[in-house]
Amino acid sequence: MTDLIFTCTTSTLSTYLALNGYTAYRYRYDASFPTTTIFPNAGAYHGSENSEVFGTYQLSNQFGTATPQQIQLSAFMQNVWANFTKNADAGVGWPKIGSAFGLELGVFGASESSGVTVKSTMVADYPCGLYIGLANALNLSY
Repeated sequence: MTDLIFTCTTSTLSTYLALNGYTAYRYRYDASFPTTTIFPNAGAYHGSENSEVFGTYQLSNQFGTATPQQIQLSAFMQNVWANFTKNADAGVGWPKIGSAFGLELGVFGASESSGVTVKSTMVADYPCGLYIGLANALNLSY
């Protein structure tokens, strides 16, 4: 459902914007931490990056304590968001959609990283070809 409703529509919209002269960036949050999980081993989920962006994650809870990676990733993400807010023309640190032959997806927290790794948009978009007909029929496409 996430691919159909969120990932593939985001892909379509960001591509449409880029083709029509707008600047668009995409990211995916892949990190998972004990203090931000909703149940043991939940993994990353939509919105789980919010506490990292705002620095509001708990230092400890029933599932564990904040890790050094979590603290460093949170600081990194706050810096990216703040710098983009201060100067959007400078970008976010990875290529905008339509500028690097698909190598344009910023992935936060991949492989225990405390920063961003640039990957192909196909890392996220590979199932979209399967869903395009259904998305169009349900008016989920832009």
